[in-house]
Amino acid sequence: MDKKLKKLALQETDKEDLLDRLRAHLSTGGERKLTARDSDTLAKLTRIDEILRDNKSVAQCNQALQQEMGLSQAHAYKLINQSLELFGDIRQSRKKSKAYILDEMYMRAANRCWDEGDMLNYLKACDSLARINGLFEADATNINITQLNMPELIILDNDPEILQLEKQAAEIAEDES
Repeated sequence: MDKKLKKLALQETDKEDLLDRLRAHLSTGGERKLTARDSDTLAKLTRIDEILRDNKSVAQCNQALQQEMGLSQAHAYKLINQSLELFGDIRQSRKKSKAYILDEMYMRAANRCWDEGDMLNYLKACDSLARINGLFEADATNINITQLNMPELIILDNDPEILQLEKQAAEIAEDES
């Protein structure tokens, strides 16, 4: 840490709130001394962060705090919000991480489908990628490619024998219906 910033972090001001004091304490590696009350609050906020990192929701964390520390529901929520402000919301990081993992999985699937020539599944994977990345908006201008009736097989050929076979197959299909 830069000496100037460290000096500023160690200085106390009259308008500092609790979180500012805790940030200064944590950023200086504990050189900024805390009062006993602030130390107690830091311990609670650290415990809340641990609970949230164990894949617990805010409501589950609130219940755990009420049971462990005997806090009221309102006070527990206040401490949870302070913890999220101090340490950051780990749930958002998890959400982004899961989105990156899904993005990579669909990208691999799309590449595999492209290599195999499976265009329908390739387009489905691309649609999923667009949704994950927030690029897909279902409105009148966008067409969901999965709703289109795609032919199973496309044959492009100018051989008269094959064209004759296709004509016969079409006639047989008409006769059956």
